[in-house]
Amino acid sequence: MKNELIKKALPDKSGNVLLKQLNLISKKTILFLIFSFFLFNLTFQTRAQVTADFTWTPVNPVILSPVCFKDLSTGSPPPNSWLWDFYDGEIGTTQNPAHIYVFPLPYQVTLFVSNGIDTSSITKLISVDSICSVPGFCTCKALIKGKIYSDLDSNCIFNGSDFPLQNAKTQIQPSPYPYYIYTITDENGNYHAWLDTGIHTVTHILPDTLLWQQLCPDTPDYYTINITNINDTISGLDFANIIKNECQSLWVNIYNSSLRPCKNNFYYVKYGNNGTIQIDNGTLEIELDSNLTYISGNGNLIGQNGNILIFGVDTLLPLEYGSFSFYAYLDCDMSLISSTKCIKAHIYPDSFCLPPDTIWDSSHIVVEGNCVNDSLACFTIYNTGDPGIGDMLGSSEYRIYENQTLVFVDTFQILGGDSLVVCWPTNNNTIRLEADQRPGHPGNSLPRDFVELCGDSTLPFVTWQITPVTQDDADDFIAIECHIVSSSFDPNSKQVKPEGITEIYHYIDSTDVLEYTIYFQNTGTDTADNIVIIDTLSQYLDIITIQPVESSHQYILTILDSNILQWSFDNIILPDSNVNEPESHGFVKYKINQKPGNSIGTLIENKAAIFFDFNPSVITNTVFNTVGNIDSIITNVQKIYYDGISVKVYPNPFSSTTTFEIKGMNEPVTFELYNIIGKQVKAISDITGKKFIISRENLANGIYIYKISSKDKLICAGKLIVN
Repeated sequence: MKNELIKKALPDKSGNVLLKQLNLISKKTILFLIFSFFLFNLTFQTRAQVTADFTWTPVNPVILSPVCFKDLSTGSPPPNSWLWDFYDGEIGTTQNPAHIYVFPLPYQVTLFVSNGIDTSSITKLISVDSICSVPGFCTCKALIKGKIYSDLDSNCIFNGSDFPLQNAKTQIQPSPYPYYIYTITDENGNYHAWLDTGIHTVTHILPDTLLWQQLCPDTPDYYTINITNINDTISGLDFANIIKNECQSLWVNIYNSSLRPCKNNFYYVKYGNNGTIQIDNGTLEIELDSNLTYISGNGNLIGQNGNILIFGVDTLLPLEYGSFSFYAYLDCDMSLISSTKCIKAHIYPDSFCLPPDTIWDSSHIVVEGNCVNDSLACFTIYNTGDPGIGDMLGSSEYRIYENQTLVFVDTFQILGGDSLVVCWPTNNNTIRLEADQRPGHPGNSLPRDFVELCGDSTLPFVTWQITPVTQDDADDFIAIECHIVSSSFDPNSKQVKPEGITEIYHYIDSTDVLEYTIYFQNTGTDTADNIVIIDTLSQYLDIITIQPVESSHQYILTILDSNILQWSFDNIILPDSNVNEPESHGFVKYKINQKPGNSIGTLIENKAAIFFDFNPSVITNTVFNTVGNIDSIITNVQKIYYDGISVKVYPNPFSSTTTFEIKGMNEPVTFELYNIIGKQVKAISDITGKKFIISRENLANGIYIYKISSKDKLICAGKLIVN
């Protein structure tokens, strides 16, 4: 038989569509033979005929939306094995798969079936379009929708006396899957989602259970819906809330995807009211780094005091939010590259809803650090409580870290309105001081500050030590955004917090919750009508625990598979950067837990694909963390297991060689060195001298654990740092 040559459109490595000639019959023949060889036990039994057939919905599919294939094959016995060739390089082995196409092309989809005795195949042509002519009917799902509002007259009916709740969240659990779909409401309190057939539960996620109470639905407090037809539209799934406690509760976030010298750098600020009381005449202060200068923005700038910008905040109804953006110029100083610059946002009023704990002594600790004489990191620990009323009635602990190593611990007790200065030599390192609030202090304050680029400018500085750790912004009304200065950037990027300790490994604890932010910008030549983000999660993350945090625009979050997230920004109308640069940006942020039991050395990687309308995907950078023993990483404590023995290590950290000096030991010793995940990287036996030198050789930058033993008895253990 003469093979048929056809032309098939495939993306190349750059995402461009190329026409490639493929031998279709040869390809399908090989695929069919492989399928037959592995799935069928061909014997001389009487053949039981099977006939392949299938259909799909929607009839006119579009790119980036699932095409639902339905097996219609018949046989006696019926088919029990399926192999789908979707004609884009992908295959499927389930009976009724869903598949997403990226390019608007015709696809010759082939289904191979078997009942264990007979085989059959069929090919059908599917045309995938780029634009959905009827919104909502280009997916194989049904539409549900509803409204979330504050029911001021408590009648469970939205009327003129009520007001919609913006940015409110719903959680939808499609049965029988243990995964969720999340939606957020628009400015009119409306939400919607597209669901498969089956039984689903729709639940409203209250913004704060201390302030809000759901009135309707009541018993149960969720909706159970049964979708039997993919063309169904189910409306009226409304949630009415009433005020439980009156309180003002403001929040703020600030975002920036990159920071470059000699450039106007873009910042996006979003703020809102999670409380139950309308906020009038609020203010928002933004404190710039000393190397940043405010240029322009679209916020209501009402004043400036040095590097502190003061913005007026319009009236905020409960759950209402606002946003603005601005540009800040970073000094044209190339020595700033690799250093860290932070911006702090603080929205007022910043009161707490709950009364303070009675054990709190009304003190409030603040830490500020400065470089003194190009050699000392000097930190002022302030007690901003009122004199007499806010005196510390007991001591609190403070800790000094040299880079990420804990080097000093002490206590302090300060009267209200007073302060304490603590200095530490930098030796060109980054120094951090953390101080504890007194017991019962309201909120989640973590007083700390950093001193970087302090020392001898003719020698290299140790940088990249600020972003790996948590900032003092755990309270909702404070946000701190820190970035490492770089010479170039990609506006479509991904970030993770905590970034992790050490530049090479990014170590985190196995219990750390990870917060991911995906930034996107329309740098094309036309408005982007729709944007889709696909995020395939690491196998070491627990998708059940995902928590949507914040976004620049309204979205629908769908879990496509056991570890695939899809954010759909429908009708986002994002202008291109050439027409409106400030409005061409967007982002989405979420939190997720690690799976329990992640072992030391587990590598957690993540990146995302961003689709602007029908263009090929833009792939972000890959962020990663490594699970490590953080206590052993940050603590520079040497353990001696026998009295009368001392071990000195110098220098530590070291770059080429380091010396070990042992006193009180008259027997040969063995030296062993392990990396942070427990793998031995160096071993020396029968060391008889009082001093011995360890060379770096092929050791990578990082933290290592050393052990010194004699006759199988451990003498000493500690940490060794190579940089």
